[in-house]
Amino acid sequence: MRSTQLNSWQQLQPTLSTRQCQVLEAIVKLGGKATNRQIAKCLSWEINRVTGRITELVGLGLVGMGVVAGYLASFNIKEISI
Repeated sequence: MRSTQLNSWQQLQPTLSTRQCQVLEAIVKLGGKATNRQIAKCLSWEINRVTGRITELVGLGLVGMGVVAGYLASFNIKEISI
């Protein structure tokens, strides 16, 4: 992990909720791109817990939306490694 990535993550953590951090960590763990269903499975959550956090992270500019294999997917747009 590069020091700039670690610094970025450490600066963001205090401003994000625990669940937002967990969702962001799951996206990174899943290779930087994941559907809501994949994130829910990774976290052992119901999908409705994921979708709200994704909306919040998109609003913060930390996550973007795109299409992966025909499915709407979230992807991290800041270079953050956990």
